[in-house]
Amino acid sequence: MKKKNILFNVMGIILFFIFPLSVGAIGQITKPIEIEEAIRGEEVEQLVLIMNTNDNEIIFNLDVTGDMAEWTDFFESTESEEPFEGISIPANTNLSILARFKIPEDIPNGTYQGLINITEEPKEADPEATSTAQVSLKISRAVSIMVSDQENIELSINLIPDKFNYNLGENIKARVIYHNEGNIMLSPQLRVQIGQGNDIFYDLIHPYPEGESPVRSLSKYEIPQLEIPLNNLQKGKYFLK
Repeated sequence: MKKKNILFNVMGIILFFIFPLSVGAIGQITKPIEIEEAIRGEEVEQLVLIMNTNDNEIIFNLDVTGDMAEWTDFFESTESEEPFEGISIPANTNLSILARFKIPEDIPNGTYQGLINITEEPKEADPEATSTAQVSLKISRAVSIMVSDQENIELSINLIPDKFNYNLGENIKARVIYHNEGNIMLSPQLRVQIGQGNDIFYDLIHPYPEGESPVRSLSKYEIPQLEIPLNNLQKGKYFLK
């Protein structure tokens, strides 16, 4: 009886440690992408989160099926201009990429449907194996795009200074992040004011940087750092907007 009891306990321990090692998966957020009032000729971006919960690096292939198959590409970031179809993701890592939908200029108004497909690239077969079977996991995410001719301009801006206390004569070095919530691409000017109470001491319109890509619909975009001189200001507390 004792021998049986000992054998049972050891087997229980082995099973406890082996079982989790076989658990691994690929994935993406499967909540449908729904884009309303997309404008012909414009580009719309959406984040796509890919998850690799395996203990080894995996190559993922991406493609789109359905109505927008010919006008969708994938990019590493909003600044990227080189599309890709496959990407390698390290073990136990999540990665955000961009799906960029370029709405055709001659497409009629209407709602268009498709799928973003993420497929695990099959591993190379063992040449010494007598028989092989390759299985690829695929996860799809539904996309719905309503094309319209109604323009909607909606833009928010984050102006983030490098610090909040400055010495006399220092310059503010600020990050500028645009969030385009409308349906057309924008290259906005930026008006910056520095003041005290009702008095404005700095009021200047900064043009959109030449050569920078426009802010695409439904995307965030950070332009190069903005430098604001504080030469003429005296010691005191000021607002920046």
